[in-house]
Amino acid sequence: FFFFFAKNTQACCLTMSSLCMNKKNGCDFIGSIQNHLNSCKYFNCQYMKNGCNWRGSLKEYDEHNKNCERKKLTCPYNRFGCEFSDDSINTVSDHEENCIFKKFSFILSKLTEQIH
Repeated sequence: FFFFFAKNTQACCLTMSSLCMNKKNGCDFIGSIQNHLNSCKYFNCQYMKNGCNWRGSLKEYDEHNKNCERKKLTCPYNRFGCEFSDDSINTVSDHEENCIFKKFSFILSKLTEQIH
């Protein structure tokens, strides 16, 4: 009974007139959310807290987040144990030049090959 009730409630809520979940981002849509979400252009990047100001449609959302420059980036030598990460590609590049694991990467890669 509960599952039936919850399932019908969800369907009901998607077809009722509602405010868009992106109202706080500037969307003033009121209506059937089910049809609106695919065309709403007020989705913020998931890396907004890292300084990304991108805003766009749900269709573009995944692609943007995958390539967002504000995504936490890790040092290329993290496979050898470096735990450095930053939001900026420039900072990671600067770190990479001086990373202690870079100096030992040849030896570490040979050891890794022998283990596997």
